[in-house]
Amino acid sequence: MSQVLCAIVAVQSAPAPDGPTDAAAQAPATAAPAKKKVENAKNQIAQQKRVVDAQKKFIVQLKNLLDAQEERLESETTRLDELTEIAAKEKAMRDRQKAFLEQQRKLYEEQQALMAQNVNWY
Repeated sequence: MSQVLCAIVAVQSAPAPDGPTDAAAQAPATAAPAKKKVENAKNQIAQQKRVVDAQKKFIVQLKNLLDAQEERLESETTRLDELTEIAAKEKAMRDRQKAFLEQQRKLYEEQQALMAQNVNWY
C-alpha cells in the first residue's frame, strides 16, 4: 500500500506537460492550420473570381470596340461605294461632253468647208 501512495504522490507532484494530452484538447491545435488553409482557398477563389470578372469586362470592351470598328468600316465602305458611283457618273458625263465636243468640231469643220465652197462659188 505504501507503494501505491508513493506512486500517487509521484504522479501528483510531477510537472504538467507543456501541451494538451488528450485528443479533444489537441483538436483545436490541428484545426487552426486547416482553417487557415480553407481561408486561403476562399481568398484564392475570390481573387480568381475578380480576375475572371475583369477579363469579362475586358472582353466586353474589346467586343464593343470591334463593333464600333465594324460600323465604321461599313460606313466607310458605303461612302466609298457612293464616291465610286459619283466618279462613274462624272466619267460618263465627261465622255458625253467629249463626244459632244467632237460632234461640234466636226460640224464646225463641215461649216468651214461649206463656207470655203461658197466663197469659191462666187
